[in-house]
Amino acid sequence: MRSESSRKTSLSYNKDVFLELSDLTTETMWQRAAAEQIDIAILPKSLEARFKGFQWVELQRLAPVLVVSKKNPLAKLTRIHPEKLRDKMLLGLGADKYPEYVPRLKAILKPFGVNPQLRNHTSEDIAALFIAIEAQAGMAVLTEGVLPMLPSTLKVIWFSPELAPLLIAAGTPTLRPNPHSEAFLKILLEEINKSSRRKR
Repeated sequence: MRSESSRKTSLSYNKDVFLELSDLTTETMWQRAAAEQIDIAILPKSLEARFKGFQWVELQRLAPVLVVSKKNPLAKLTRIHPEKLRDKMLLGLGADKYPEYVPRLKAILKPFGVNPQLRNHTSEDIAALFIAIEAQAGMAVLTEGVLPMLPSTLKVIWFSPELAPLLIAAGTPTLRPNPHSEAFLKILLEEINKSSRRKR
């Protein structure tokens, strides 16, 4: 089973089934899905149209947050109005591997009259972006999904009012149903629901 995850790893949820989870770019995932090499694709719901022959279920909604270096003057804040980004330079993820990043950033900031100023959006992954934020005492708009991996040199500032959430969905091939994929997806949904209840 191949699926997008935050990192490449492997796990077994019973003695007979072995799952391989791989962190893939959107383009690579789409190519493998077209070649029938993916059993589950986990990605932003806005990209599902590219995956023909897949059926989708929403997994979770992730709130956008501002990730800043603790050396940045904004680091003293716990909340920030989106309009405050109007005159701020932002770092971001690279368009080659994350073509949806900039269009979505512009879309969620547009209601607040903000056209994001991107100093650099070439980071090839989250880890590289974290390094750039720290090195430049900068900031980037990501989602709360980065919280478990946030380095101690960075902090998260929540938006108030909130920006539109990022919808994460899981897709499985409609014509190639896999009972193990379905079982894994059920477990994944249960764990996400448990996590959501703990946050309340």
